[in-house]
Amino acid sequence: MDIGKLYVAPVNFIGGSGTGKTSIMKQVCFKIFDTRYRKTIGLDVFYVDYHTDQDCVKLQVWDTAGDELYWSMGKKYLERSYAIVVVYDITNRESFEKVDDYLNEIEKITPFVETIVLCGNKSDLEDGRQVSYDEGKQLADFYGIPMFFETSAKDDTNISSLFTCISNSYLESKRNFLSDQKSLKT
Repeated sequence: MDIGKLYVAPVNFIGGSGTGKTSIMKQVCFKIFDTRYRKTIGLDVFYVDYHTDQDCVKLQVWDTAGDELYWSMGKKYLERSYAIVVVYDITNRESFEKVDDYLNEIEKITPFVETIVLCGNKSDLEDGRQVSYDEGKQLADFYGIPMFFETSAKDDTNISSLFTCISNSYLESKRNFLSDQKSLKT
């Protein structure tokens, strides 16, 4: 495959402990779902490649620990992010209620982040749902977040769509930037 340009886009996943951030990463990178829960210590880095006919985007995805103990370390990586994905668990109302705190923290640390995504994970657990789709969508609308997804790392629902949307947004942003630079030179 002959690609035009290779872009690297830093993406940060944040959210409470046990919301499934690491499971989302493992699903998109390795097509696996591990039923054993292992708490992330500090952070992990994953790479997701997205190809178009013309370009390739390598998403450098920072999977930050949801544990409060490691949150100060995770904050450092927010500043350098193109996109930040805030993940909550649809079967855990408390994780949803903490989304406000994460979004306020993002505003303080990096008010000019290009893309914020709200992601309700574990949609395969419909019987245990504590947060409706409409509540998630309304919160995204309230904060002006155009990208809202409900995903399931277990059954791979909307995982590819989530990363495709982020990649397309990044490419569009790059193309607009390059076009603006070209206009300034003429």
